[in-house]
This record gives sequence, C-alpha cells and structure tokens, in this order.
Amino acid sequence: MNTTQSHIKSTETMAEAESALKIWFSLSLDLLCTFGQNGYFQQLNPAWEKVLGLTCSQLRSRPWIEWIYPEDREFTLNALRDCGQGKLVEYRNRIYHKDGSLRWLAWRISQDEQGLLYAVAKDITSIKQLESGLDYGNSTGSYKGSKGFENLNLDEQNFKSDFALLTEWVYRYEAVSQISGHLLYEWNTQTNELIWGHNIEQVLGYYPGELTNTGQGWDELIYPDDLERYRHTIERVIVTKEPFDIDYRIRKKDGTYITVENKGQFYLDSSGNLNRLLGLIVDITERKQAEEALRLSEKRFRLAVDNYPGTFIIYDAQRRLQFINQQGVKLTGVADSPLLGHTDEEIYPPVFKDIYVKLLQKAVETRMPQVEELTLTLPEVGGLTVLATYIPLLDEQENIYQVIGIIQDTTQRKQAEVELRQAYQQLRLNTEAALDQKEAKFRRVFDEAPIGMSLSDLDYQFIQVNRAFYEMLGYTKSELMALNGLAITHPEDLEQAKPYIRHVIQGEIDSFKLEIRYRKKNQDTLWGNLTMMAMRNQAGEILCILSMVEDITERKQAEEAVRHSEERFRAIIEDQTELICRLKLDGTLTFVNDAYCRYFDKDRSELVGKVFLPKMPPEDEDIVTRNFRSLSVDNPINTYEHRVLLDSGEIRWQQWSDRAMFDEHGQFIECQAVGRDITELKQAEADILNALAKEKELGQLRSGFVSLVSHEFRTPLTTIQSSAQMLQRYQEKLSPEKKQKHHDKIQHAVVRMTQLLDDVLTIGKADAGKLKFEPESMDLVALCQDILENIKINLGSKHNLMFISHGSCQDALIDERLLSHVVNNLLLNAIKYSPEGGTIKFELNCNSSTAVIQVQDQGIGIPIKDQEKLFESFERASNVGSIPGTGLGLAIVKKCLDLHNAKIAVNSEVGVGTTFTVTLPLHFATDQNRE
Repeated sequence: MNTTQSHIKSTETMAEAESALKIWFSLSLDLLCTFGQNGYFQQLNPAWEKVLGLTCSQLRSRPWIEWIYPEDREFTLNALRDCGQGKLVEYRNRIYHKDGSLRWLAWRISQDEQGLLYAVAKDITSIKQLESGLDYGNSTGSYKGSKGFENLNLDEQNFKSDFALLTEWVYRYEAVSQISGHLLYEWNTQTNELIWGHNIEQVLGYYPGELTNTGQGWDELIYPDDLERYRHTIERVIVTKEPFDIDYRIRKKDGTYITVENKGQFYLDSSGNLNRLLGLIVDITERKQAEEALRLSEKRFRLAVDNYPGTFIIYDAQRRLQFINQQGVKLTGVADSPLLGHTDEEIYPPVFKDIYVKLLQKAVETRMPQVEELTLTLPEVGGLTVLATYIPLLDEQENIYQVIGIIQDTTQRKQAEVELRQAYQQLRLNTEAALDQKEAKFRRVFDEAPIGMSLSDLDYQFIQVNRAFYEMLGYTKSELMALNGLAITHPEDLEQAKPYIRHVIQGEIDSFKLEIRYRKKNQDTLWGNLTMMAMRNQAGEILCILSMVEDITERKQAEEAVRHSEERFRAIIEDQTELICRLKLDGTLTFVNDAYCRYFDKDRSELVGKVFLPKMPPEDEDIVTRNFRSLSVDNPINTYEHRVLLDSGEIRWQQWSDRAMFDEHGQFIECQAVGRDITELKQAEADILNALAKEKELGQLRSGFVSLVSHEFRTPLTTIQSSAQMLQRYQEKLSPEKKQKHHDKIQHAVVRMTQLLDDVLTIGKADAGKLKFEPESMDLVALCQDILENIKINLGSKHNLMFISHGSCQDALIDERLLSHVVNNLLLNAIKYSPEGGTIKFELNCNSSTAVIQVQDQGIGIPIKDQEKLFESFERASNVGSIPGTGLGLAIVKKCLDLHNAKIAVNSEVGVGTTFTVTLPLHFATDQNRE
C-alpha cells in the first residue's frame, strides 16, 4: 500500500515537472533547445522561429551543425566535446537566418547523465554590432573553455550582469526608435562602416542590409545640391570635434526625396583620436513644407502692406506695436525696430493722444471696429485729415489678441472736396456775370484734383472726367467719355449702389459714400471709395451728378491679407484634438470644431444651430445639467466628468471645462466648452482601486494566518512541551500507563499540528489556482467507509457514528484526495461541535447522475448571521466559544467542491444541530469507454 502511494506521488511529481518545463519552453524569450549525439535538434521553443525566421520543423530537418557559419563550426564542436556532466560551456557563434544573413548567438550548454545536451542561446547581434563600433571585440566567434557551475568568478558574473544590462538598453533604444520614427545610426570613422537602426525600413524604405554600409554609400543617397554642404559640415566637426545639426534632402527606396534633420556626436578612443560617430535622423519634410508655405504667405502679406500708401499697423492686446509697414515708418521718421514693443503714446507726439489714440482705446474697450475721419495739426506739416480704422481681432474666448490699425491720409481729398463745394456754392450765389469766372475755377479744381472725378447725367453718361479718373482706370479721356458709369462698374456693386443713387436724385439725401469695384481697361479690378452728390440749380433742379473716386485697392489687399491671417488662426482651432463647442443658454450649438464632429460621427450641419445632447446614463445627465446651471458671473468656469454612449454602443468617459460669458449687465451671452476623452485614464484609476482592494484582502488573509499560528499552534505545542518535560523529569517515577498517556498526548498534538499545516497549504494552493483536479475511477461507497473507519480509530468511540448508503457508486470518476478533504472536514466538524454521546448521521445516496452526501449532527448549531461567511477563510461561527478551530475547514470544502462542479447547502438551528448536504455530479469510467 505504501509503495503504491509512493509510486503515485513520484509520478505526480514528474508530471508536474514536465508540465512546468513545457510552460517555461513556450514563454521564454531566449532560444531553448535540447539535442543528442545523433546531431539533430530534439526540442525547440517558439523563440527560434522569431529570431531566425525558420520553423522548428525546418530546423530539425537537417543536422544542427549545418546551420552554423562554416568559420565557427570547428570551435563549436570543440566546445561540445569539452561539455561533460556537471560542466557549463559558454561560447558565441554565428548562425544562418532564413534570408541568408547571419545572427550572433551567445550559448550556455550543459549535459545530463544520459548524454542529452541542454542549451540556452541569446540573440546578441545588436550587441556585436555595438562592440564592433566600440572596438571592444573581434568579428569571429569565440570559445574560452568550460566551467563548473561553482567556478564562475566574481569578475565574470559582473561582466555578464553588465552585458545583460547593455543588451536591455539596446532593446529599449530600438523600441523608442520604432515608436518615434527616429533613425539611429553609427559610423566607425576608422573602418568607414555604417550600422543602421532596425527601423531603417520605416524611415527610408530599405530593408536592413540592403544599403551599402559605408560612408560613401550614404553620400550616394544625399540630394546632389546638398552634398557639398553636408561634406563641409562633417569635415568641420571632424576638426572641431563638436556636435553637429544639419538638415538636407535624401532619397528613399521609392526614388522620392525627403528632408531630414541629422544630429550627431563624434566620440574619441582612449588615445584621443576620432573613433565613431553616433547620430539620429528625423524626417522633417512636413515641417519644412509648412515653414515654406508660411514664409511665402508672410512674404505676400509684407509685399501688400509695404506697398500700401497709408500706414498699416498691428498691435497686441496691450496696444504695443508688433508690426508697422514702410509708410508708417516714414511717417514716424524712426527705424521700425525701435518702434516695436512700444505704444503710440511712447512714439508719437502728445497731440495724437487726444485724437486717434482715443479711437484705438475705444476699439480695445468695446471690442468693435472703429472708423473715424480725424483732423490734427502738426508743427512741421500743418493741418492733416486722416481716415483712422481700428479692427480688434478676437480669439475663441472673445478676447482680443491683436488689433489692426489702418491710417490713411485724406488731406488732399478733403481739400479737393472743400474747394469743390466752395466753388459750387460760389457758382450758385454769384451772378450770371461772374458765372464764367467761377466755372473756370471749378474746372481748374476738377481737372487738377488728385482723386478721380466725373460729371454725368441721370442716364449715367459721362459729361466730364478728370485726368486722375481716366488714368487710374487705364483709359484715355476720349475712351472713357465714350462709356458710361454702368459699363465700368462691377455688376454686383452696381445693384448695391442703385438705391443710394435713387435717394440722391429724389432729394432724400445730399450724398453718399460707398466702396465699390470698377473694371479697368485691362479687366483688372480697382477698388474705389465713391462719394456721389447731385449738383442742383437755384430752383433745386438737378444739373448733373458729381462722383469722386479714391483708389483704395491697396488697402483692400491689406485687409484681405488680414482675413487670411484670421483664417489661419481658425485652422489652428480646427486642428485641435480636444472637442470644442460653443452654445447658447438653451443648449443650441453655435460652433463645433472638426474633432467634435469626428468624435460623435456627425456632420457640422447636423449640429450647428441645433440642440445636441449625447446619449448618457440618467445619473450623468444630472451631472451635466447641474454643472451647466451652476455657471454664473461669480462662478463662470466649471470642470466635470461624465460618461457618453456612442452610436456604436461603446461607453466612453469625457472631461469637460465650461466657460460662461456674460455682458456688462450680467446677462448670459454664450458658453464655450472644451472636452477630452479620459476613458483610458478612468480605466487606469479602476485598475489601481482593484489592486488596492486585492492588497487589502491579502492583508486580511495574512492577519488571519498570523492569528491562526498564534492561537491554534500554541495549544498543541504547550501539550508537547508539558508531556515531554514530564517524561524527562519523572521517567523513573511514572507508571507505564501514565507514560503511554503522555506519549498519546504528544502524538495527538503532532497530528493536530500536521492537520493545521495541511489545511493552510491546501487553502494556499486553492487561492493560487494550483489545486489540481485529477479524477480517477473508484468506488465512492468504499471511500466513505475508509474515511469513517480512520476517524473512529483516531478519535475513539465518544460519539455514535452512523453510515447509510443507497445505490451503487462504483467506477465513479472523482478526485480521491479532494473528496477526502470534503468528507473528513464535514465529519470532524460534526464531531467537534456535538456533545459526547451524540449521534452523527452520515448518509450517501447515489443514482446515475449524482451522488448526495449528507452529514447531520445534534450539536450547537450555526447562527443565521454567521452562515453568509461560513465558507470564507478564517471565518468561524460566533457561538463556538473555546472550541478550537482554524476557520479553514469549510473554506477547503468549498474549494474542493468547486473543482468537482459540486454544490453544498447548510441547514442549521442553534441548539438543535446542523445538516450539510453535498450534491456531486457523477461521471463513470464505463460511460467514457462507451464514448
């Protein structure tokens, strides 16, 4: 019997070891194998296929020595011949990859008693490449003899530790390069050898080994126009030995060129000579294209504003100059660099403070464009009339980030208007005798005016045009006189002007001003600031229509440049990854960016102008509503989190920051909201909370185990100590019966401690998932009878144990060890908590599918409140008093039954007794045979 159990236990141990070896083989990242004297591999783990690209079947199809590089085969065989039992052999060699290239492997090999060789190999190709660059090793394989496991000295161990650390950092650098898209390289200046990072295919499209690994091979890829500059840089840093940073164009495998930034550092050997260059290459093509586009845009903007005849200024939010065009610089008489960063008050004379500086201040305060014609007097110049325009530019939060200022000198035009009006008034007031004289003066003013002027009848036919007008349109006087105002006016603007012309003719207004477009002779567009009035006689009848046109084309071009600048700003907002929207008090959306539309899979037209509330749990709707309603003048910003249910059915977490905007009266204007997806962050928080809960549970288990050791082991240890002392001190005086009694006490205490340890080990295995379920065919009735007999032998006949069985349970497939735990614990608990002389009823009922085991006692019973945690570790009923126990027995019962897919129920009443019922599903060996 004992021999059979020992054999079974030995078999189980071997099976466990073999299973652990298979798991280790499949999970190891190193190359593991075994091979015998026949020259072929026997076992190979999956890492071989990953490193060499060859399947395990392919590797086993040929003698293993044929996979070794020919130059390395001789010392490899020498190393194996030196490998005896108990010895550890270490060497390095090269082995073929599937694509024909070579991989460096570092080997450790040992041999067992039967001559089977066990080997562990590590891929050190990257390390060997690095060693080659650092000149730390040679380029051939190596073997330094065998070692006993006990003979590895401290220096070798330190070297291996450093080597492993270096390998780990190489893997890290390769991973970072792969993720960031940056290409690492090393150039040995002595051998002219180039070593590329593994992600060269990702950056340039070439496979490793496809490029010529020399400095000349690299030069062939550089764009010809950039090659000389690149070489000069390298030659310079070779002399200065300083780091370098250069960008140039380089050809990819598909023939296209990309712009790269190349940063590098030369390193010296121990003699102070240049040894190698370590560098990093980054693809900056998109950045260069964006910089060029921005440069051209700014060049066009600069060209437009510098050719504008007026002053064009850009201020920041504090009214400090950021930009001023050439005309503005001429007006101040100071170079533009000292002007920038200063306010108008710091630059211009005090007279400006009371005139257009106030207008600028008004534009900043009201955040509205301001346009006003201003008159000022300067000592050097005299009286000036200017048209000042200030346009504040607002960001998404309605805050000013820039102010555009346009100052146009209208002195000549105003003088012409004044003189013309004066001449006209004189024409009306003077007598008919003086009419010719005044008319001549009017004609002189008309013809010599610096702005375009014309006289036309009510059918828009020209009566007279001045030089400035026909020259600005590119016509001769006779060519323009042959046309009318309709022919040279843009159709869209003509429709806009007709209502104003009608009001002037009808006498409802004296004049009007309008910016309209004219068509020049060459079909170009001229923007004009039109002032039109009706010339009447003393009777109020219309004589003709006077039109004055100022060329504002350059100003319009400058305004267009500003508009493009604002569009670029809006594009930046649209490119944000955060969800940005603006909404009114009733929830109507007034703006959403592209990220918002993509996130909710909506078109902008489905959102703007509508109320949109994503689907979310009811409790989260309350969070959103409560935070939105809490916005006020005193609390304009809220940040909160909630869940949304996307149309795909996925639940995501979002974090929103709402900012409310109010007018000067405290009335709600609009709310701007910025949101981001924080689902991954929430998941990380949940994982942390779960880990803390598990740690707390583990702490409770440790506390319970300490309590168990402190209380439950103390009693049997005290018994052993006491009996041992009695036997030692009074051995000659004690009768044989008392000696036997003390020996029995010691034996009983040892049995109890052994049972305690078995329970702790069993529950530990169960919690770790290592409690195995191994069913075998056996007679369940016989098993129950054996367990009952053992209990009677060990505990005596203080209780009446009754066993009843019904039905046949032969050839049932059950785990004898686990089910023994179940029956033993149930019976021992029934005995422990029952009075001496009490009856314990043990009943087994078997049928074709289940076995029902029932243990009934007449003991103290279990309170209802304690029954919920009855099957948890270290939990005991509150009424056990001084009855010893660990609180592990029923927890072990539950774990063992779970592996059988069995159920357990308890029915108990305090003071009456307890009944445990186990329902065990049965499977029979005969059923498996039939299948």
